[in-house]
Amino acid sequence: MRVAPWDYDHSFGRDGDNELNLNDRPLNVERSILFKRLLGCEWYKKKLKNKWRKLNNNDILSVKGLRERIAMKSNLIEKKAKKNFKIWPINASIYYDANDFEQEIEIMYTFIEIRHKYLTTYFSKL
Repeated sequence: MRVAPWDYDHSFGRDGDNELNLNDRPLNVERSILFKRLLGCEWYKKKLKNKWRKLNNNDILSVKGLRERIAMKSNLIEKKAKKNFKIWPINASIYYDANDFEQEIEIMYTFIEIRHKYLTTYFSKL
């Protein structure tokens, strides 16, 4: 069985309504009935903790690895994003701010630093 994140619009420093989300919100995976049951099993907690360590050590979920992939992807889409901003202006009333492309990338980097620190603590206590 594989479980994947669902709400990518509620991540990397923005909520689904475009509001900033750079605080250290508690991780409550037990809201999910599946995770609540799984976290009651010692074998699962051990595997989950080991998977976290492995993904960090292999720079998949490490701050360094995440930053590198964001930089690579942002280089691929930057020109298209700026072209898109001409059609959908970044200072439109539906947005909380008028951040440009680079500022949004910095928000993602900041969020990664905050969340990674929190998750590292969470998994160390698991």
